[in-house]
Amino acid sequence: MRTLHVLPRSIARRSIAAGIASVVVLLSSLAAAAPARADTPIPGSGPGPADAQSAVDLWRRADPDALAESAESPDPLSPGFEIGLYATTIPAVDGPLSFESAVGETAELDEPERVNGLSVTRGVLPEVTVSDDRVVSRPGWDITADVTDFVNDADASIVIGTVQLGLRPLVISATDAGIDPAAEQHAGDAHYPAPFASAASGGGVGDTVLGGELTLVSPADKPAGTYRATMTLTIVSR
Repeated sequence: MRTLHVLPRSIARRSIAAGIASVVVLLSSLAAAAPARADTPIPGSGPGPADAQSAVDLWRRADPDALAESAESPDPLSPGFEIGLYATTIPAVDGPLSFESAVGETAELDEPERVNGLSVTRGVLPEVTVSDDRVVSRPGWDITADVTDFVNDADASIVIGTVQLGLRPLVISATDAGIDPAAEQHAGDAHYPAPFASAASGGGVGDTVLGGELTLVSPADKPAGTYRATMTLTIVSR
């Protein structure tokens, strides 16, 4: 047999009043932490029965564990997530070393001028391109320049020696660092074959465009006329 205990009405009222008082204290704490808008009444803050009933309902629905978990959870609007990335690679391999220029290119020097009484003719070399695709070994390379004597068109027995041709190598552009143009050869004191450009070990990979400035000083005892010569650029791997 179950025994039903009935509280006296006065005790029941005091129990409900005590419950309402507890809710009011809770809401007061929440209100202090987050002030309400001026047009939004706080349940339980006034003496009316509707406010008191709202406070009781809120108190009955409150889940302390859920409230604690919500307080510790990060802001759901905060960005941040992880994405796994997976890729397959293949081994690198060396490509070729090549040296190119436009077929049939010639370096036509400008009109001569007199400098200190001597004929001086200047011009530029056509651009040449080194393509080094040896991305693994990266040994580097060296280029040398050689030139024949200048031969007179009208009389092949008349020549101007290579010592009279000045050459200043230039690096026009380079994909990789470590490209060095060689020292300038001065007209009247030039020596061929001569270094033209180089790429140190570990450098020179990619495309390198090279050029150069030419200066021909004709000796005083050479007749005026048109002279022809051939320059050869040779590349070797280090």
